Amino acid sequence: MSPRVGASPWQKAQGAQHFTPLETIEHALPDMLSALEEDETAHDTAHLAVIAFGDDAQTMVPMTPVSQDPSIPTLPRQIFTNYVAVFQHLEHSE
Repeated sequence: MSPRVGASPWQKAQGAQHFTPLETIEHALPDMLSALEEDETAHDTAHLAVIAFGDDAQTMVPMTPVSQDPSIPTLPRQIFTNYVAVFQHLEHSE
């Protein structure tokens, strides 16, 4: 049975395995980076950026080549999901 994910970033799902959406991302990200590092072409060409958004949006990791092994900080816990804020942030980001 696959893990169940809660509807809220901070709310655990009901069931045998309980994960919040944020925990799901935090668990999957190292595997994704590892897969990119193992593929020579992806390692040399892929870039990663992390934008946290909720009440507001902020760039946690600017666009960084995967070959530079980007360090991903702890993401802030926010209350609401303001999609306008994230799209405006993206519009004004380089």
